[in-house]
Amino acid sequence: MASLKVLMMGGRRCGKTSVLSSLFDQMIHTQQLNNILTVSDKTILETKEIYGAKEKQESLSNKRLELQSFLSTYKASDFLIDKGPTIHFWSYNMQISLAGTNKTMNIEFRDSAGEFFDHGGHHTQETLDYLKDCDVFVIVVDSPYLMQNDAIADAANVADSIHSFITSIDEYSEDKQGAKLVLFVPMKCERWIQEGKIEDVKNRIFERYASTISHLQKRDNTEVSIIPVQTAGNIAFSEMRTAYTVTTATGSVVKCSKVTDKIVIKSNGDMYSLREGDILNPDAEAVFEFDDESLDIVRPSAWFHHTNPTPKYAPKHCEQVALHILRFMFNKARNNQSTSWFSQFFNRIFGRITLNDLNNTIVELTNSGLIKDTGDGIERIKVYR
Repeated sequence: MASLKVLMMGGRRCGKTSVLSSLFDQMIHTQQLNNILTVSDKTILETKEIYGAKEKQESLSNKRLELQSFLSTYKASDFLIDKGPTIHFWSYNMQISLAGTNKTMNIEFRDSAGEFFDHGGHHTQETLDYLKDCDVFVIVVDSPYLMQNDAIADAANVADSIHSFITSIDEYSEDKQGAKLVLFVPMKCERWIQEGKIEDVKNRIFERYASTISHLQKRDNTEVSIIPVQTAGNIAFSEMRTAYTVTTATGSVVKCSKVTDKIVIKSNGDMYSLREGDILNPDAEAVFEFDDESLDIVRPSAWFHHTNPTPKYAPKHCEQVALHILRFMFNKARNNQSTSWFSQFFNRIFGRITLNDLNNTIVELTNSGLIKDTGDGIERIKVYR
């Protein structure tokens, strides 16, 4: 059975894989949801090589454990959660079953390398080939960078590149002018939700993606929503700091922030007094690069803190991404059941699940309050019915 294809988009290190990890976790461990749908991770992990370097795909369960590790030991100091970028495109496959039945469907989330959106990248044709079958586009937005000055906000979240990509989807899609779903998903939103300022994040999305949203609003058969998510819970953004690395006399390199000329705070939150032989340098990776080097922007590091002395992993609203996708695809299937698209597409994607099954599932999810269209900054900008 074929999979429904979803393209994850966003800048490098913005947290696309973290969003997927928390999405899967909430879909699997939300009991009220499991009374309607059951979910399993069917991802087959890969290893890829490019330019002589091999990279192994990180499992979503390992990514969840990584997030949990930041919560396992409380520290009063700030810390980094930036684990570095990936350079490949990875697919993560979620199987959804109607509870109590053997009726299943698959959603394939394609986690695209942020570097593609930085410069067009060497994966251009691979992404465009994948785009042909996509009905859903998830734009993951790094909220701490979004809330900085315009230049940093746009560079970190590659807003201009994503605009160019989104406005060209009909050129490459096999289902030209067909219904599309675009979700803006600002993540790492814990701070703004806790401070009651999540509307500031939503308003910033409208501001920095104004051209993209305007284009989508003019496009027929399109649904657009904003879904702010808390990727971990109990961790919140503190502040931006100039990015440094310290190379110790033994050769180890650690990301850090400068406290004084003699003291730094390491990425794990530990204070460290510089010793003879240690070398403190600006982080060479901390740059937003442009084709014109004179336009390069030094990328600050986003530092975080625990918000609870007994923190635990508690993501929120990540499952909404999957539920909005499911509802959209039901509406698209219902509206196209008399077309050739329906006969070619529906059975391949939904297998033994019927339109009536889908309708009953969406009604139950809606009546149970499990699909959310308002609250905590969630908004359907344009609705496809």
